[in-house]
Amino acid sequence: MSEVQIVAVALLSGLLGVAVVSDLRRHRIPNLLVLLGLVLGLVGQTWAAGFIGLGHSLLGMLIGFGVFLPMYAAGGMAAGDVKLM
Repeated sequence: MSEVQIVAVALLSGLLGVAVVSDLRRHRIPNLLVLLGLVLGLVGQTWAAGFIGLGHSLLGMLIGFGVFLPMYAAGGMAAGDVKLM
């Protein structure tokens, strides 16, 4: 694994770790945490693959939202979980 990949995995693991602890303690995932993950993901993909990477990450975000939104509507997931996914 390259240094860039190690940093990306470490950032993602830290972000998800904070989200899990927050969700278990307060049953809430802070919007700031979700926004931080969104920005880091978009910037990382744009830096790694250029504007095509930005397009792919935006498409992935829309597909993920579309997959998890019905689960939220059915009561199977909370809104913070859908936003984080």
